[in-house]
Amino acid sequence: MILPMDGSKGAMILADRIWSSVRNNPFVVDNLNLEIRVSIGIATLPDHALTSEELLVNSDKALYISKTTG
Repeated sequence: MILPMDGSKGAMILADRIWSSVRNNPFVVDNLNLEIRVSIGIATLPDHALTSEELLVNSDKALYISKTTG
C-alpha cells in the first residue's frame, strides 16, 4: 500500500492493526481453520528514500526482511 500518513510511526500503527486483525480473525474454509500470516515491510519518504523509485526498492527490501525474520 502507498498511504499518505505520519511517516514511520503512522505506518507502524497501521501495520500493527492489520497484523492484529488477521491474527485475531480465523479464516474458515470448508470447516477447516486456516492460519494466515502477514508480512509487512515499511519504507517512508524521506526517512528511507528520496525518490519514488528508491521508495519502491526500499519497501521491497523491508518486506523481504519481514518475510525472512518472521
